[in-house]
Amino acid sequence: MVGNRYDYETQNQERDIYIVKVDSNGLITWTQEIPLNKPESTVYPNPGTDQLNIKTSINYTDFEIINLNGKVVIIQNLDNNQSAINTESLKSGMYFYRLIDQKNKTIETGKWIKK
Repeated sequence: MVGNRYDYETQNQERDIYIVKVDSNGLITWTQEIPLNKPESTVYPNPGTDQLNIKTSINYTDFEIINLNGKVVIIQNLDNNQSAINTESLKSGMYFYRLIDQKNKTIETGKWIKK
């Protein structure tokens, strides 16, 4: 069986996911927690206006903002754990973003909306 557990004492309202093996009497004989992949970065505010903030645990990455046509409209090197990107030049609408490491591998992607 697969199940989850909610801890009401945590602030993040996270659920833990488990695989549980039971015997014919319904007694638990084995469990294993399934770790969830937590994002390496936080992009905020979303939706946002003229500034986009990035907080990441990965050093020396590139941050790209891509429009709906697939064109990279902003690229910025992030050389510390927190950066701000000026987005005044962008029109209102939905954009995609991605973080790229030094080996040119995409680490994380997401959507961002400009008001």
